[in-house]
Formats: sequence, structure tokens, C-alpha cells
Amino acid sequence: MGRTPSSARILNNVLPRMVGESLLSRLLVTKFYFPVQILCFLLLSTATGRREASLGLATGSLQQEQQAWARPIDNGTIDLEWCTQAETPAGKVGCCPPRSTTSVVDFVHNTQLPSRLRQPVHLLSSDYIAKYIRAYELMKALPPDDPRNFDQQANVHCAYCDGAFLYANSTERLHIHRNWFFFPWHRWFLYFHERILASLIEDDTFALPFWNWDNQSASDPLPNVIPQMYLTNPVLFDDFRNPDHFPPRLADLNFVPGDGAPISDSKQREENNALMYKQLVNARTTRLFYGKEYHPGDSKPDGLGTIESAPHNTVHKWTGSSGKPHFEDMGVFYSAARDPIFYPHHANLDRLWTVWKTLPRNRKGPFRPRRDYKDPDWLNATFLFYDEKRRLVRVRVRDALKTEQLGYRYQDIHNAWVTARPSTVAGANSKPLVSASPDSPPTAAADVIEEFGEAVSGKIQKLESVFSTKVKRPLKNKLTRLNKALGPLFRMFSYVPLNNLPTLFSGGGGDKSDDDDDDDEVEEILVIQGVELDYNKATKFDVYINYPNANENTPVNVVEFAGTFVNVPNSAGKGHIMETEVRLGISDTLEQLGLEDADYIVVTLVPRGSSGPVTFKGFKIKYET
Repeated sequence: MGRTPSSARILNNVLPRMVGESLLSRLLVTKFYFPVQILCFLLLSTATGRREASLGLATGSLQQEQQAWARPIDNGTIDLEWCTQAETPAGKVGCCPPRSTTSVVDFVHNTQLPSRLRQPVHLLSSDYIAKYIRAYELMKALPPDDPRNFDQQANVHCAYCDGAFLYANSTERLHIHRNWFFFPWHRWFLYFHERILASLIEDDTFALPFWNWDNQSASDPLPNVIPQMYLTNPVLFDDFRNPDHFPPRLADLNFVPGDGAPISDSKQREENNALMYKQLVNARTTRLFYGKEYHPGDSKPDGLGTIESAPHNTVHKWTGSSGKPHFEDMGVFYSAARDPIFYPHHANLDRLWTVWKTLPRNRKGPFRPRRDYKDPDWLNATFLFYDEKRRLVRVRVRDALKTEQLGYRYQDIHNAWVTARPSTVAGANSKPLVSASPDSPPTAAADVIEEFGEAVSGKIQKLESVFSTKVKRPLKNKLTRLNKALGPLFRMFSYVPLNNLPTLFSGGGGDKSDDDDDDDEVEEILVIQGVELDYNKATKFDVYINYPNANENTPVNVVEFAGTFVNVPNSAGKGHIMETEVRLGISDTLEQLGLEDADYIVVTLVPRGSSGPVTFKGFKIKYET
């Protein structure tokens, strides 16, 4: 489809700034709603030619100003003296890498290396396992000050993940969790770890395997248990794991400590597939999947992506030892990479990044691929790693966006969770909280649930038990009816796309990048604002839509489950307290519940297990493409 006519783009993007949200809101709820929209459309259609030049100049000026301000995170300028002790839940830990005796070199793709295949651990041959064990024997036997040594490799993760590195000429600590660096940084980390192992056994075809815990197959050998070779071989065994989770116990992708007795295997598989669907398939926008932007000068990362929250964080906690204060080793960032199973765990996450890119961005209509960030602060961000030759190498995010760039690929595996859309409505037999029809009166059940509202100064709520609130959707129901009523008329004038109208009246919630297609489908985002927690504590809460009866025993394989928030302990803020926001895509959930036209939805937060203290400040609906 071609580009949207200029008149439509102005109506979508410029009119709100000209008129003001409050006036638009008043017009929309009066009898002049439809006439005003038609009049604006017709006036802008005739005026476009005269005004487009000046609008273009203004836009270009703004883009130049933003680009001049932006600068990438460039750790290549960092002297290793700028690496300090990591602040961890266990106290200060020294995990800085050894000093380099040579100059930093820029990464160059080695096109002479053979293509490498990363395979699932449960399908590895005995010959491969023997080669894999030998590689780790040699890595662990290297001198302690060798940056390729296994302990030094674990320190790399500790240093980057617990804020040991500082920005150039700054006291601000760099973080690669809870923001858009999570996926590319870990891809680079695994790449160099893999190349070091390959060089030690002199086999350039060597590739890391992946732990296929998202595969819920019941066939032997089981893919979603701790792989046997990490339990029987001393080189791959770690003392600090949870023995209650050894095979045949299936991995719980929604795990939280202290969450009661295990469920049946069949139920666990259903729950795992549902969680994967909600956290990965429903993460259609760039920001939902990768996490929020993290620019130079930002004092803290404040928005993790859905898959980082779960299953990434949950599998970390599920694997770590319940007998250790912070579920060491895997259950806390500073020690996670001390367990050899860390690497196949993250290889699977890296694989899921490649799978995510193959899924459609739109829920309906023609296939549109999911997208990476285009921001130069992300693409040009650099990190430092030691390679197999002990050289300190500077890498950029832009050079790791495709596995083929780095010379490897993943064995094809059937991902059953891609089509595991939950169909059971937990509240099917209870009275509706809100009606799908705006003309119907509110029910008594909806009346007793108060509206907490958006974040305002001085308002704060503790999450000590199940909490429910009504959340207002910004004129969404009126826009939907407008689409249905005026769709034929606008199509006569080649006006497209009506599904973007929510961004016009969402109170600044429409987030579009410069290269967005105008007919992109809009995703409705539930934002839980001002979530404050102790980052030294394991924290988890689940989110349900229109099911206030939800509790910690409510399954996740129900339509009402919208997603989850999970924190792995780490010291990320001053006094260990950090404020963030939780963002979940809910368009699919609202469609299944028949609430696309509702004025309000009911949101329920369910604290899970022995979670640390949590407070929040408000709820808001936004829209993204």
C-alpha cells in the first residue's frame, strides 16, 4: 500500500498540537464529534499543498537537533581503570577484567570462518559432548589472570550487569539489563565465549548449544529439564543449583520462590506455552520486546522487555540454589555466569531473538516483519570484550543484529508456543465487569472497583496483596465507532489508515519511528507507572485484565493473563531502590475478551511468592506501532 496522503498524516500528527488535547477531548464527546472530524479532513485535504513545505522544514530542524544531542555509549574510550567494584546484593565484588597490554582493536567480521550450527543440548551427540567438556576443561585450566579463563569470563557478566563500568568522564554506572542493550550485549558475550572455546580445542566449527526450555515436548530426552550432562560431569556441574529442580522436574517459566507445590507435568507444559505466547508473541512492538531506550546521560535503566522479565529472569531463579541468600549462582546477576548452564540458557534466549523477528508485527492483515531499533544511540553503542587471541576488541550493536553476520545459525526447532494462544476465560461464569457495548449501563461489580488513575505527585500505593483498579482507555471506544461509521467515507478519499486514529487522541501515547508505515497496526499498551522496588530482592507480580478474582493460584493459560514482571536481585540504584515502569501489550487480550470498545478495563495485580516490597504510582494506556 502507498504512503498515506499528506492530509491524513497532518490530521493524525499535527492537529492535536494545534488544537490541544483538552479541547479535542471536549469536541469528541459532544454532538459535534463527527462533523468536526469530517470538516478537519476536508480542510486539510485542500490546504496540504500550501503548508507541507513549512511543516517539512520544522520536522527537519527538530530531527537535526535531536541527532546533534544524541551520542552513542562508547565504552571503547574507557580505560580499564574506570571499572570499579560491582555493587551486588552480596556486597561489593571485584570483577573487573584484567588490564590489556595492547591497544583496543575494532571488531572485523571474519569471513574465513566456517558456518557454525548451534544445536539443542538434549539432542547433542556423544562426540560433541566430549568435545564440549574438553573445551571447558581447558578454559578452566588457564591461568587465573588470563581473560579467557572461565572465572574471568564470569567476571565479564558481573562487571557489566552490576554496574562496575562507568560512562566516560562520568560517575554514572552502565547497565545492560532492563533496557535495549539486553539482547545485543549478551549476543556479543556468547560470541566471544564461543570463539575462545573453539580456539582452545582448535576447532572453528565448534558452536555453543542451547538449552531448549521453551520446548514442551514430552519425548525422550526431555528438552525442558536441566540437561543431564550438566549434572553428571564435574566440569559442567555447579554446586549452587536447586536440587528440587533436577530431572525429571520440568522447568517452570513463570517460577517465583516460595510459590507452593509443583503442578502436574501436563499442566506445567500448558502454563509454559501460554507464558511464552503472552510474553513473546504479544510483544509486537520494538520497545515491548527489547526494553526501553537507554541513552547516554540517563541515570538508570527503567524498562525491561517482556522476555527479559520472563522467561529470562524466571529460569535464572528456578535454576539457582534456594539454600543461598540470593539464589546463587544462577539466581543473581553477579554470580550467574559462574554456572556453565548460564551459556546454553542465554543461547536459547539469543535463539528466541531470531524467532521473534520471524513473527508478524500485525495481528491482522498482510505480514509485516518485526523491527529493530533505528536509533543511532543503539546501533552505534560499543562494548569491550577479550577475544580468543587475548586482544581487547571494541564491538558495535549494529554488527550483531543477525546471527549470519557472526557466522552461526540455530538448528530449526518446532516452537509450539507460537500458536498456543490461551482460549479459556477464567471469569466466563461470572458477571461481566465492563460491557463491550458503551451503550450498556455499568454493572454493580464494576462500580465497587475504584479508579486509581494516572501517576500524580504524592500518590503512591503499596502492593501488599491482590490489587484491582479500573483503568480508563483514552477515547478508544469513540474512535472505534468513528472508524466503523466513517470508514466508507474516508476510503472514498483514499484516507488510510483508520486503525491509527488512537495515536491522535491518546494523550501523547502514540510512539512511531521515522520509518514507520502509516498503515501500521497500533498496539495498545498497559503502562504501570512508577513501580518502585528494592532491586536486592526477588520480586514478581502477575497482571490480569478484567479478572479481579485472580490470586497467586490463578493459572497463566487463561485469556485474562496479560503478562508478568520479574526482578532478579542486583544493585541498580542508590540505596538499592529503583523506580521503573511495567509495559504490556494488551490488544490481543482485549479482543479475546470483547472489550475493544470498552471505556474502562479492570486491571488486577497479583503479587507472587515471597516477593520483596513493591509500590506503584498509577496506570495509563498508551499506543505504539
